[in-house]
Amino acid sequence: ADIQTTDPGSEITVDEAPITLTTDVTLTTIGGTVTLDEILDDAAFSDRTLTIAAGTGAVVVDDNIGVNGGLALNELDIQSAGDVHFTGANATVDVNSLTIGSATAVDADVEFDAAVNVAGPVDINTATLTLDAALTTTAGGTLTVTNSDIADLNAKITAAGSVHFDDATTGSISLGADIQTTDPGSEITVDEAPITLVADVSLTTNDGNVTLDEVLDDGASRTLTLTAGGGNILVD
Repeated sequence: ADIQTTDPGSEITVDEAPITLTTDVTLTTIGGTVTLDEILDDAAFSDRTLTIAAGTGAVVVDDNIGVNGGLALNELDIQSAGDVHFTGANATVDVNSLTIGSATAVDADVEFDAAVNVAGPVDINTATLTLDAALTTTAGGTLTVTNSDIADLNAKITAAGSVHFDDATTGSISLGADIQTTDPGSEITVDEAPITLVADVSLTTNDGNVTLDEVLDDGASRTLTLTAGGGNILVD
């Protein structure tokens, strides 16, 4: 069943106990922090959804969601939060669908410290994004990021579907790791955000188009390698 706090700032906290979902569940606060440990699916197949609506409160997860290499959670939907942090090496994310900022954009940062594996789509709407561990999608999963500030990409993105950074206002990308799409025709698209290279990086598609905006060097003589197979490369 659902859990809701009603006074502004009242929190939902689970210190160490693993939570097993036996139905689709929503956790709701009015600007209160939501702190969780391990989140598991109860079924023989992935069919549970966890929805979190924290308003301007932070969402902190310090252990695994789903089981890395095992049963994934069906869906994690963080509708609203002031900040989202999957904190520490144990905070892996294994789900079939990941949505963050579905109702309102995250006010501050979405940060991943451990591996993210999604057998489906990923959609993140935030001010800043910090990716410090590999993000992988399978089963045709696309990655869409709307960041109004900087996206710090410090670990590799491997997506079955297309990768799209779609902010058209004030967003930027600090790129320190490779991006690869694996399904034939899946694209890499950056609409307007300038990209600053902070390492030598490669963008690779399997015959998908690569579309980029401004590409900059951080001052350390970086190399950008583009491999699109039969896809087009457009820099505007």
